[in-house]
Amino acid sequence: NVSTATELINICKRQNKYRQSLINNQLKYADIYFAKYKIADEEIIPTARRNSITVDKGKTKQFVIDNVLSGAKVVYSSSNNKVAYVNSKGVIKGVKSGTATITAKVVQNKKTYYVELRTKVKDLKKEWYKEFLKYNNNKYKYYTVKNITNNKYPVLIVAKYLYDPYFKGTMSANECYVYTFNGKKAIYVGKLTCRAGFCVMYADGKFYSVRFRNVESYRVLNNKFRVDNNSELHSKAKNILFKENRY
Repeated sequence: NVSTATELINICKRQNKYRQSLINNQLKYADIYFAKYKIADEEIIPTARRNSITVDKGKTKQFVIDNVLSGAKVVYSSSNNKVAYVNSKGVIKGVKSGTATITAKVVQNKKTYYVELRTKVKDLKKEWYKEFLKYNNNKYKYYTVKNITNNKYPVLIVAKYLYDPYFKGTMSANECYVYTFNGKKAIYVGKLTCRAGFCVMYADGKFYSVRFRNVESYRVLNNKFRVDNNSELHSKAKNILFKENRY
């Protein structure tokens, strides 16, 4: 019931003022409520996806960390760079056999976290035959290892039993088996045998099999035997000495 535009404007102003006072009261009490019962944001903690890894010498693996926020600062370090080295992107490289701890320092949401990863480095050239001996402990009781020129991996010589030729107190074998490695699994190279009281002998990268008046020499090239028939026994050839397989 207004007669002029001015009266209508004044009524609207009063109503708007009242509405604003209601809004201000709601905001006031809302602020008081949320200040009292405000729930803190859930803390996001970085964690390693795995607790430990194994890296082959010369190979690399990625240190994977979960719950790292966008914009977080991550700095990596190794407890032993001579065993395992890590770059600024978390790529771990195996340097030599051993163990090391890789640590990631993560800074996010104004907090600092430290994430650790136990790292073992395996040198396949030195360790492949240990796994083989452990697996074949009941089959092969004795072994020795030779580094052969022109063969990428060492050569493993195993025997089921030893004996003492001519009772000189030196335990050796007149029958043994030769294995090498192709980077993935053990490879059987061949069998060596001797006769006439001799043991399998070795000198200058060659194995010698003595059979009465016949001597054969063997070289390992590219994981295979190369046989030289009617060879002469090297003047420095000695019986191959073995260790007990305790793996």
